[in-house]
Amino acid sequence: MTNYTLITGASQGIGAEFARIAAREGHNLILTARNESSLQSLASELDNSHGIEAIVLPADLAEPGAAKTLWDRATDGRRVDRLINNAGFGLNGPLTDFPFQDHADLLEVNVNALTRLTYLAIDHMMANDGGRILNVASILAYLPGPYFSTYGGSKAFVLAFSEGLSKELQGSSVSVTALCPGTTRTGFFDRAQMEGTKAAASSMQTPGEVAKTGWEAMTRRARTVVPGTANRALVFATRFAPRGALAATAAKLFSKA
Repeated sequence: MTNYTLITGASQGIGAEFARIAAREGHNLILTARNESSLQSLASELDNSHGIEAIVLPADLAEPGAAKTLWDRATDGRRVDRLINNAGFGLNGPLTDFPFQDHADLLEVNVNALTRLTYLAIDHMMANDGGRILNVASILAYLPGPYFSTYGGSKAFVLAFSEGLSKELQGSSVSVTALCPGTTRTGFFDRAQMEGTKAAASSMQTPGEVAKTGWEAMTRRARTVVPGTANRALVFATRFAPRGALAATAAKLFSKA
């Protein structure tokens, strides 16, 4: 069987940049997101530019059971030796400003689907000469996140989950890496309704910079990686700052007032 890299949330932003890096290195791809037309355009670009095979499997990971269905389709006659769990979204504002179903959908994508795909990938990779898994978390995994509490909580799970698995799998043929980017110039801020916040106005890394850092960390089987010097300094500072002070700082970043 031929090896493939499966990338969720691949239609734009960091996910699309992961696909471009993988294609440049000669990896066949399985691309998934909700937007089929964007995926098809990306697949055509990579097929033509790099001579790899890019398969499009549209999926809405907010739907219960979608992750298992996606995995079954992706591995039908194929070996997945790299999984990049990049799909995710946020909701910016007081918790009760959003219908509960919005939070449930967020957790389905950011936590449940990621966990299911990771679970299935480990079993599959163990039986097929190993592989690498990259789970996209956030620097918010290290911080309290007022006005972003469900998203921040989901990313704290992703970080802890990935770090735990990295230790469990130490010495095996499978590795798990957590990527924790800071603010990045993607469509994330529009979907999260973050217009008018200081976070949206802050300096940002490009999706290409973040994806490059994540890909390199996954390749060397690192446990975690935080792209950007300023982001690494912030994460380091969280070891010493009181949690109340961190929460107050985050509130200023994410409040729309």
